[in-house]
Amino acid sequence: MVITAIVLAIYVSSSMCNTKSSSKEDKAVYGANENYAGSHTCITCHKEMYDSYAKTPHYKTSAWMNGEKLIDAPYPEDSIIYNDNLSVTVRKKTDGFYQSAWSRGLLAASHRMDMVVGSGKKGQTFLFKSDNKFYQLPLSWSVEAQNWINSPGYPADKVMFNRMVYVKCFECHATYADEQLNYTGEPEFDSSKIVLSISCETCHGPGKKHVQYHNENPGDKKGKYIINTKVLSRQQQLDACASCHSGLRENIKPAFSFLPGSKLDDFFKPSYHKDSAAKPDVHGNQYALLAASKCFKQSMVLNCSSCHNVHQKESNNKEVFAQRCMNCHNDGGNNFCTEKNVEKQVLINKCIDCHMPMQESGQINFNAGSEKKTMYELIRTHMIGIYKEQNILPALKKK
Repeated sequence: MVITAIVLAIYVSSSMCNTKSSSKEDKAVYGANENYAGSHTCITCHKEMYDSYAKTPHYKTSAWMNGEKLIDAPYPEDSIIYNDNLSVTVRKKTDGFYQSAWSRGLLAASHRMDMVVGSGKKGQTFLFKSDNKFYQLPLSWSVEAQNWINSPGYPADKVMFNRMVYVKCFECHATYADEQLNYTGEPEFDSSKIVLSISCETCHGPGKKHVQYHNENPGDKKGKYIINTKVLSRQQQLDACASCHSGLRENIKPAFSFLPGSKLDDFFKPSYHKDSAAKPDVHGNQYALLAASKCFKQSMVLNCSSCHNVHQKESNNKEVFAQRCMNCHNDGGNNFCTEKNVEKQVLINKCIDCHMPMQESGQINFNAGSEKKTMYELIRTHMIGIYKEQNILPALKKK
């Protein structure tokens, strides 16, 4: 099955035309940074919370490829044909999965999938490490297609093995990464100082001092040296989520220096990247979309946690989110849905289909199928409103 664009050329730097990949000794140990204890240390006192959070997309958003799969099915071995002379294969070897490019029957480049980025809810992309640098591999896994696709954002006429990964990528897909620029200005990373996943310490701050204190003072049940997000103001809570969900913003201060409770604009430029201007993308800027919504503007308390319980896996559970809408738009109230041609219970269970519909993301797209058509990932918008042009009601009436 062909699930990619026709590729006209293979695009690899001379230093990458080899089969060498990172060694097993490069694998990171969680909590390697001196300020981080690692999420596993939370289990002792917060096991139920940890076990629940460990199932969420946030927690699974990055991991080393150590054999553990973050989707239900294992990655299939496959060959993706670009044209008569070019293909990319995915093959499992004794030390892991490899992506290899073949040109006119000859091996042009091959690298191990050292790191997986993405929870597997929509898809996953893969990185390899070479000389302390990380690069994105040409193929990603699509959950919707259940197949390999060209990695989002990659050009349609090249197979790439030299797309370098910078600390900005890790800032929203990991808890911590220590970037050091080499003499040419390229980013290098010490794997032992990378803390992967959006872990407990992303939202509650580095926990080493907290863990040490409570190990030494087990009788003190009041959390010390840790951020309690419940006591933060509404804007502080919004800023914590917006640090990754407000589009691509330029850092003012070093990466990973922002902590929940801080003012976001003190760490990132308030002016948004071009992807977040007049029409925020449904993938990258949920905060701007929510803030522009009438529901948000008329409320003094609505924030991200009004709808999202970050400690629970709730993905794709529309009824759960719809019930939270009922906290304000309850049946019998003057702001309940006025649609008369759909059963009331359907309205209650499916209201987000009308008022927060799935829309195409301009940031996540790929070329697929024999017609080489550009496909766009569908993501639920956070602009709460009325979308008559999408004509969703006929579908709801059938449910």
